[in-house]
Amino acid sequence: MGDDTDYWPGHRVELYPTTTTLRGITVDCIRIRALSPKALPAAEPDEKTPSKETRRDPNRLPPAAPGLYILPCRPRDKRPATANSLKEATTDPNIISEWWRQQPDNNIAIATGAASGIFVVDVDGLDAEALLRQLEVELGPCRGVEVITARGRHIYFRWPHDPVRNSAGKIARHIDMRGEGGYVLSPPSIRPTGRPYCWSVNSATQIADAPGWLLSKQKGATASATSSSEWRTLVYGVSEGARDCGVAELAGHLLRHNINPFVVVGLLQSWNATHCTPPLPSGEVESIV
Repeated sequence: MGDDTDYWPGHRVELYPTTTTLRGITVDCIRIRALSPKALPAAEPDEKTPSKETRRDPNRLPPAAPGLYILPCRPRDKRPATANSLKEATTDPNIISEWWRQQPDNNIAIATGAASGIFVVDVDGLDAEALLRQLEVELGPCRGVEVITARGRHIYFRWPHDPVRNSAGKIARHIDMRGEGGYVLSPPSIRPTGRPYCWSVNSATQIADAPGWLLSKQKGATASATSSSEWRTLVYGVSEGARDCGVAELAGHLLRHNINPFVVVGLLQSWNATHCTPPLPSGEVESIV
């Protein structure tokens, strides 16, 4: 079925021998066809053939990471579906079940920070992957439990002794950190394109400690000077994939010039609403600042 990988998993199929013609030559081959519904015996539900409801069940999180705080986000969206955003993240299975009973298509978000005991490195795009590979060659591997995202991957690490704040571009351009006050979408959440987030086949099986160099850089790294043309492009507006980094760059510039933090938050909330496509959740802007 081409690249439609969602078609065959969970479907009963029938293999049958036949012939076909290739460049005028008749050859033997095997064809595949789906069995008609009448031919299918009633199947017992199991892990290999999950129903739609089972696939979306937020309680079906990796066994290596219990106790994660969960938050519903809108279907095919990153915006929280609750009135109080991240403040309502919980581990209570009754509350979680009720959220998805009311809206089974909600995406699943995991709150990062001390409560969940994790932080996440967001590697966003091919350029970010190249920069991370360069850092790994110089400083050592950066491996952990991984999720495949729309343009890159999330790498999960155990919460360290020193707190990790949300940041954008401190490790390298388009490599962001989701720490205290942040969250990430978890499999099997659905992207706007209809494709799901998924656990990487190369993923580690246990959430491990982050490499020391990563923690050192997130605490002490500074961004290189931004040129006038880069500022002009940034102020004009950014799209998904560059929003977090853009907010962080503008916030750092304003704060270094002694602008009151409350004024910075207000200015960036307005910039986010009018110049980010789509806008970030307001709570995420505050967390970055």
